[in-house]
Amino acid sequence: MVRAMIQTEKLERLITLALYSGYLSNEKPLSLLIIAKPESGKIELVSKFAHNQGVVFLTDATAYGIRKTFLPVLEEGKLRHIIIADLLNPFSKQRATVDSFIAFMNSLIEEGVAEIHTYAVDFKKEGIQCGLIATITDKALLDPRHKWASMGFFHRCCLYLIAIASRQP
Repeated sequence: MVRAMIQTEKLERLITLALYSGYLSNEKPLSLLIIAKPESGKIELVSKFAHNQGVVFLTDATAYGIRKTFLPVLEEGKLRHIIIADLLNPFSKQRATVDSFIAFMNSLIEEGVAEIHTYAVDFKKEGIQCGLIATITDKALLDPRHKWASMGFFHRCCLYLIAIASRQP
C-alpha cells in the first residue's frame, strides 16, 4: 500500500494509468482510493473519467445493484473499472447492506467473483474482476463508526491511498 500527497495533475495521470491497468492481460486492475478534505476537487477529478470506455461512474451503489446491472458486462470483460464518486454514499446505508457491499467489492477487486447464489442472482463463472476508483473525505475515512477497515476493504481495494495536496486554480 502506498500513501502519498500528490498534486491533482499528477493524480490525473495516476488515474489514467490505473484505468489502463484493466487492459493488461493476466493482471488484476489497479484500484485507487482518493482521500481529501471536503471541497478539494476529488469528485470533479474522477468525473473527468466517467465516459471512458470500460468504466462505469456511480454516485451510489449496492452489491445487489452492481450484480443486477453490471454482472453481464463484467462477465464479457467490457467493464474494467467502477468509479464511485463518494464512498460515503454506499457506506451510509443499513449495516447489512454496507457489509454486503464491502464483501462483494472485496471479491470483485481482489480474487475475482467466481460464483453467486442468492435469491436474486444465480451465477457461476471464474475470475470476474475489475478495479475500483473511489473518493472519500479524510474525516469520513477515520470515522470510528465505520468498520470497513475491519472487513479488509482498504487492504484489498486500495493499492494506493492518495491525498490531494492542493487544488489547482
